[in-house]
Order: sequence, then structure tokens, then C-alpha cells
Amino acid sequence: MQFEGLNLHQVPDLLYQNGIALYNVRRISYVCLRVRLSLADAQKAIKLLEHTPLQITVLGERGLPVQARIVKTRPALIAGLLLGLIAVMLFATRLWAVDIHGCAQIPPSAIEAQLREYGYRPGMPRGQADMRLWQRQLMLDFPLLQWVGLTTKGVMLNVKAIENPPPPGMEPSQPGDIVALMDGVVRQITVKRGVAAVAVGDSVRAGQVLIRGVIQWGSADGENFGEAPTAAQGTVLGTIYREGYAEASALVPSATHTGRTATAEYMVIGGWRRMLSGEAPFTLAETETDWRPFGGAFTLFPAGIEKTVYKEYEFIKQPADLQVLEAALAARAETELLPYIPQTARVIDKKHICDIIEATEDSDPKLAVVLWIEAECELGGRPFPDIP
Repeated sequence: MQFEGLNLHQVPDLLYQNGIALYNVRRISYVCLRVRLSLADAQKAIKLLEHTPLQITVLGERGLPVQARIVKTRPALIAGLLLGLIAVMLFATRLWAVDIHGCAQIPPSAIEAQLREYGYRPGMPRGQADMRLWQRQLMLDFPLLQWVGLTTKGVMLNVKAIENPPPPGMEPSQPGDIVALMDGVVRQITVKRGVAAVAVGDSVRAGQVLIRGVIQWGSADGENFGEAPTAAQGTVLGTIYREGYAEASALVPSATHTGRTATAEYMVIGGWRRMLSGEAPFTLAETETDWRPFGGAFTLFPAGIEKTVYKEYEFIKQPADLQVLEAALAARAETELLPYIPQTARVIDKKHICDIIEATEDSDPKLAVVLWIEAECELGGRPFPDIP
């Protein structure tokens, strides 16, 4: 703000006496004085000095109110700011990329492809990603994985994987090898191309090389011996074993009437209901209701007297039918095992045993069932992309 006139030395004193704070006071000339004021104080100063011979000039305005007025006069700017804010919020609440760590034998592209099969899409809302289901499914689809964890950080879906280490002394697999996708016992080997690395009857672990992807010529002790890499072909049939467990209380609750009854009468008019006599003292009770409308059987308006008889019952734990419970637990254990058995596997044997777990101070007696399933399936597969 600029003041022009005579006796300018009195202006700062006058403004200060009226509670107006001055900043950056500068004397430009004998008849010109410039000061910086807040917007509110500038209005007060103009009103205070409007009847004096001084010439007052507002040189410029700064601060948030000025910017607010600029925004208010430009609706397109407001719309642009709002759209930008909405876009940032939408972008920050969605998953746009997958970051995979810890894979040496399984290509990250294969894991990302499986995630897409489960429902992952770039740009999907973060809340729609079922992390626990995807973790479990990756463990089933990639038996070479010892553990996998999925988390979200910002717009990234992070996958941390730990692969099963190869058994001691076992050669690491290479592109072109056929390896065991699960633990099992080898029953039949058919090699079409490559060299068998195991024999019938061997117990193999997930990740172990079954058929090496090499072509050999000459004899191992000869001078012309050699080998070259290739894509192994063949099948390795084997037996896998799966174990499941299920338990449940050997006592089941049964509803039993106590013999106590109570009767209450209510007046009902439409949705309004009020007790006239009697009581309903039971927490658990069966009811028998007698409805007597005011206008008889042909009344159109729901109004009348409702008589309700309450019959108390309670739950008492009684021994369960152990044969029925055993069959149910065996079926439950088998259902939980099915995802861990390949769909193409042929079940050879299935058996279970059961036992009673004695009651303790904190729990009832339980019936426990252990189920074993023996199946035959293809053990081998290629953890790498196909090689021609």
C-alpha cells in the first residue's frame, strides 16, 4: 500500500495506535511512503484515512484469499483440480504392476500369468485382490514353491517366493530338464529324448531332475564322448501319498424341554403389539400362538388379542453317533486333501483310522480321524518355458 502527501511521519504512528500491524515500511521520497499490510488491516487503514488529504494506492494483493478469488472466478480450473484429485485417488487405490522376488527355477512371467488366471488385472481395485486365496493357489500350482507371500504396497502387488532347495548332491535343474513337480516314488519311466536321472523305485523330491535335457554320444570312457543340451521328452509315472486330518467333538447339543411353561396375552393393532397379561421369561422357548381378531374371522384390519404359550427348552450335550461322525470326518478330511491331488491322478488306495481324544478341563472329548490317500500320476514337468 502506498501513501502520498505531507506529514507522512504521522501515518505509521496513527496506524499502529489503531492496532494495524505494519511490515516492510519504506520511505520512497519525502511525499511517498510504502508499507505492507494484511488484507484485513488494509481495509481498516483505508477507512481510517479516507477523510485525510493523503492519496492512498493499493499496489498489489498477496495471500490465500487472493488465490481463492482467482479460483472462484475460473470454474474450469476448479473442475480440472477436482478431476485431477479424483484421478490420483483412483490411481492410488488400484494395482498396476506385479513385483516378484525369490524365483530362480520358476520364471516370474509364469507366476504373473497364473495370477492373471486367478483374476488379477492391471488397474483392478486393491480390495478385490484375494491375497490368501491366491497364495494358496500358487502353492498348489507350483509345487516347487516352499512358501509364497502376497502383499500390496502402493500400486504394486508384491510376490515373495521361497523355492524348495534341491536335495543334497542333486544337480540343479537347467532349461530343458524334466523335474519332479511333487514328492513321490517313481513307478515307470519312458524317455523319448534326453537321459534318465532316476530309476524305478526311487523316492524323489519336488525339484529333483528326472530326465536330463541332453543328448549324449559315444561311451562315457571313450574319447568321442560328448553331449549337447536339448529339450527332454518323456513321462515319469509315480505314486504320491497325501495325509489329511479332521476332528470334532464327540458330544452334540440336543434341544430338550425343561417342562416349564408361561403364558402371555398381547393386544395387536397393525404393527403395534403390547402385553396385557402374563410373562415371557425364557431365553430359549418354543411358542404356540392363538390369534383372536376383534371382528371375527372375516375382519380386514389386523387387530385383536394374541395368546402365546412359551415352552422352555435347553441344549444338553449328548454322545454323538460315532459311526456317523467318523464317516463325516473322513469325508471332510478327503475334501480338504482334494486340492493337493492333481486332477489327472488315479486314486489307488484310501484308508483312515480314528481315535477318541479324552476330555480335558477346557474341552469335550473329541473324535479324530487321520486319512491317507495313495494315488498314481505324472510326476514330471518343466518349470521353465517350453523349449523346442
